[in-house]
Amino acid sequence: MTSTPPLGGFWLPGGTQGILLIHGYGGTIEDFRDFGAQLQSAGFSVYAMLVAGHGADVATLRRATMSDWTGSVDRALGWLQTKTHVVGIMGTSFGGALALEAASRHPEIDAVVAINTPVGYGRSQWGTKLLLRLLRLWTPYLRKPGLQAADRQRYERQGWLTAWPISGLLETYRFIEQKFLPALPHIKARVLLMQSGRDEYIRRDSAMVIGKKYGRPPGLPRPNDYGIVKNQVYLCLFWSQTKILH
Repeated sequence: MTSTPPLGGFWLPGGTQGILLIHGYGGTIEDFRDFGAQLQSAGFSVYAMLVAGHGADVATLRRATMSDWTGSVDRALGWLQTKTHVVGIMGTSFGGALALEAASRHPEIDAVVAINTPVGYGRSQWGTKLLLRLLRLWTPYLRKPGLQAADRQRYERQGWLTAWPISGLLETYRFIEQKFLPALPHIKARVLLMQSGRDEYIRRDSAMVIGKKYGRPPGLPRPNDYGIVKNQVYLCLFWSQTKILH
């Protein structure tokens, strides 16, 4: 049984409880480097996977499809399950959508944490998709707004992209509408949703939309836990059906 992850990324062996970390669209495993080490020190085994299409260049990312993304998550889960007895998933941004969709197809998943997970981008889903389709007539890529020269250099050093492939962003929409949102009522795992009030990319009501579609198990209280973290408002929704990782 190999100790090398099948999809790149990094593997931090620890206890029998495993956590799969999934980065966002256009993101990198470096997003989790420090956090993964903290989880390992707390006794977890941690695998930060590289989502299909990532880790190379924007042209490679442009060619990746939703079946590539879900296939890579399934392979990562399968490998982690050979190393640990209990498995949870944590995803950030679009990685949260991949995590929740995977949990709907893998009832053995014990818990999911989804942070700033989008149901769409910007204020108007219809308007954003129309704008992306129009932009694609002139350019295949959309630059990330607000990046200065120093920011672009830092992004390149960290392996982050400074632009998104427009066709890829539209593919994330297709995944959200065709796979992710329909999957939410079928999730059996315990779920924690967190959303920052300062995320400039995703729809502000994303956590509420996800929570309503996910629903809540009969007999459990309605989620209403709110918290303040570093002067940013986070909405935390929590349900439980199975034993949580601890």
